[in-house]
Amino acid sequence: MENYERVLSGFEAAALKDPGLNSSEEVQQIVTLLDKIDNSIKVIHHSET
Repeated sequence: MENYERVLSGFEAAALKDPGLNSSEEVQQIVTLLDKIDNSIKVIHHSET
């Protein structure tokens, strides 16, 4: 997760420097994807126990 946090920080910095990059939207999509992955892992782990 640490690498993801660094990537998201990089997107945030890019958004501040150039709002035209739509970095905020990219960050939201990444966060949504990570949430889905996290939930899937939890479901798989729960079904294995």
